[in-house]
Amino acid sequence: MNWRVSGKQTAEDYSTFRNLIKEYNNDSIPIAGASAFWPIIGEPFPIMKSFLKKLKDADVVSWHYYPTQSFRCPVAVRRARPFTFLDPKNLEEFNKQNSKVMKLKESYSPLSEIWMTETGNAQCGGQPGVSDRFIAGLWWLDQLGSAAKNNNKVVVRQTLAGSDYGLINDKTLEPNPDYWNSLLWKKLIGNKVLLAEKNKKNHSLRVYAHCTKNKTSVTLLVINLNRNKEINFTFDESLGDKKEVYLLTSNDPTSKNVFLNSKRLQLTKNKTLPKILPANSHEKEQILPPTSYAFIVFPESNVNACIVFPESNVNACK
Repeated sequence: MNWRVSGKQTAEDYSTFRNLIKEYNNDSIPIAGASAFWPIIGEPFPIMKSFLKKLKDADVVSWHYYPTQSFRCPVAVRRARPFTFLDPKNLEEFNKQNSKVMKLKESYSPLSEIWMTETGNAQCGGQPGVSDRFIAGLWWLDQLGSAAKNNNKVVVRQTLAGSDYGLINDKTLEPNPDYWNSLLWKKLIGNKVLLAEKNKKNHSLRVYAHCTKNKTSVTLLVINLNRNKEINFTFDESLGDKKEVYLLTSNDPTSKNVFLNSKRLQLTKNKTLPKILPANSHEKEQILPPTSYAFIVFPESNVNACIVFPESNVNACK
């Protein structure tokens, strides 16, 4: 017996479901079941092509992606290990799989949006000692930047609480490192994506640029994947002299500790969030320690693209 539902059958079921939903609430967006993509091999059970080919007008093309598999997965193409996320080639695998989704969407359902409706750093519940540690943040922020750059309108993290990849420890209710990363992303990163240029010779430096949330300024996300070397870089003068720096580091990349500008992030005695404040700077040079990342806001940049256009060329880093 074939226990998998075909893409054609999924399309037929989805059409019935969508018609029913629209009848009662036309403002709702019905989402069909997603197709899972793995690193290296893509879809282990290919259904997206036949689904979109049959349907032709999906509201949303939904997909799942995990860059690694945890020890719980009986089958794996890339096991989760502490420093897996520091290899730029492993991070670039996301772009490879995303391009497959984009190609199918453009071929069979060009008006659809792309939503990543499930993702985490290690499939099957996350990897102990990896998924809930500082080092996982280098993957999480890089994938958020890549997903936005590659036209994913929504990214859904697996999961808020539960297992090893939860943003919150479900036993202590203390934030895991990726909770703080997600909080800063939501606080600083707007929906408009800018094109960031950097020195292509340094593959350990990852850079993403966005309009700052609810503002006309620019926020850069910069990530140093190198375990041993700091990275020094300067910015284009058009971004202005003033910087607001949110530098995130740890005393050990495999630890749960996250430091914002050298101060550990943790709940207050009343179990509320602490104040999240930047370090103000006018220095032209920025130093990024090994295995660290930073959000850098340029409050005086006033880029026209953040006012009018959805995209603009921004020579963010040299």
